[in-house]
Amino acid sequence: MTTGTIRRQPDGELYMDDQATALLFGVDMDTITFVSKRSGRAAMNLPDQLRKAGIRRRKEYEAMTGDPNPDMLGCLVYHAHLEGIGLIYDNGEGDLITLVEPTNQEDQ
Repeated sequence: MTTGTIRRQPDGELYMDDQATALLFGVDMDTITFVSKRSGRAAMNLPDQLRKAGIRRRKEYEAMTGDPNPDMLGCLVYHAHLEGIGLIYDNGEGDLITLVEPTNQEDQ
């Protein structure tokens, strides 16, 4: 089953694994893995196509939910539900919280 993980780092920042990052940008995981190995995940290092894909995803979320100020977690949960991808939140203190159960039939 396909599941992404979001982890709270000690400094409070969120870290997304490749699956969660792919979900956020609306691309396949191989694309994220390739980009990460080549240039890292810092926003300034992302190719324009990937940044534009992320903006498109955010706009889709805004249009479908009416939320004019979407947050990253809300976008991830929304698209995970739509695509049947599981999403786990690791609070950094040993707790794993299932935000979305995977339902993608091809992965079961």
